[in-house]
Amino acid sequence: ELDTTIEEETVEAKLSNDRIASYVSDEDPDFVPGDASAESADEDSEGEEAIVEVVEEVDAVKDVVEEVKEVVEDVVEEVKEVVEDVVEEVKEVVEDYVEEVVEEVEDLVEKVADTIEDVVEKVAETIEDAVEKIADEVEDKIDVEEAGEADEELD
Repeated sequence: ELDTTIEEETVEAKLSNDRIASYVSDEDPDFVPGDASAESADEDSEGEEAIVEVVEEVDAVKDVVEEVKEVVEDVVEEVKEVVEDVVEEVKEVVEDYVEEVVEEVEDLVEKVADTIEDVVEKVAETIEDAVEKIADEVEDKIDVEEAGEADEELD
């Protein structure tokens, strides 16, 4: 024999007056169960209307949030493009400035090299002049000494 007590309780629970009284039909929101009053039906209807209003307001807020999201995304994209443009312009300015600095440094290095070359030439000339002067002085001394020795021989 089968035990049907659980099924009977379930069916009884489903058919209970409380359960039936709390049922709200989608087709007839003003439906009043047999043991409910017309006042409670009005209250239920008002509650449903309030819920519908809240849902509509939530949907409206969702729409506004979506619009704001789209506007923010557009603004972010525009800002991104502007930042990229600014970065590109700064990059070009920096590159131009670096090129100018490199050219100036190259010119300065060339001037320094020319100056060093001029100084080396002057030092070389000065040394040559000094060596020639010393050589001439030594030669003169040798000539004077030889002349002095020759005079002594003649005497």
